[in-house]
Amino acid sequence: MFLPLSGAKWNQESQYPASRAGTIVRGSDGNLYRHMQASAALVLGNVTTLLSASGIIINADVDAAAAADTVTVTGTGDFTYGSGNAIVDADFDESSNASKIASLGHPLLLWSDAGATQGQGGWITRRNSNNTVDVYFIHSNDGKIDTAFTASTDYVVVNQTRTQLTTGPTDRTTGVAQYAVTDEYWYWELIFGFGVALLDTSDSDVNTSDFALIPSDSTDGYAEGTTGTETAVEVLAAFGRACGFDQTADGLIPFNAFSLWTHPFVNNGNRVPVDKDAGYPAVA
Repeated sequence: MFLPLSGAKWNQESQYPASRAGTIVRGSDGNLYRHMQASAALVLGNVTTLLSASGIIINADVDAAAAADTVTVTGTGDFTYGSGNAIVDADFDESSNASKIASLGHPLLLWSDAGATQGQGGWITRRNSNNTVDVYFIHSNDGKIDTAFTASTDYVVVNQTRTQLTTGPTDRTTGVAQYAVTDEYWYWELIFGFGVALLDTSDSDVNTSDFALIPSDSTDGYAEGTTGTETAVEVLAAFGRACGFDQTADGLIPFNAFSLWTHPFVNNGNRVPVDKDAGYPAVA
């Protein structure tokens, strides 16, 4: 299902994307890894989630109406490069690496999530300025807006390939770092197979009966064991299982990851067709 990684190595970080963001590959060790960007420095065993835990990097109202059969969305200042958690990736950077980054960087999803025009949106194809972006609208038959946006239309922008440390037991885990990662660098995080995670036993240790791992409630980027008293939401946040022995001290613990369950996103190709007027799902 997932091809072996060629070229860039799965056990190395890189300043720029080594492959398309979100790509899942099989490493030479047989594990599955996903290509992500760290929003903060990571160490071996850190557990990660999406920015804002959900991946939402912009939540705003549009600042100008947009007619049906158009593609441009306006949010004054919302798309400023490098502004907090907004358009931080070099998808839109005008550096010497711009062409490589634009083709491999974060796929950003814009969606109208409230009001009369909700239920339409798609992938951002171009940042025109700090104030506007063009979008390929996947709900329509021509890649364009169906129901005109009004000045009060609400929208969100979601980034599913940029990570931060987990902060609580209900966070949706994207994966676990298997080597140190520099702040803002790209890396391959473990999502399925054998590896190590950092364990905080002040929440719950791991034993032969309760060895599912969820994000720690006490230490950001750590895991904790389970006791059988977790809430349903916490159970759904389980991202792996320890190897069936007791561990009552903090530190690394070997485990088997299954973050394909907690974060199923995969980006195996271009999200936008060459013909942007083509109806979804266009494949060319």
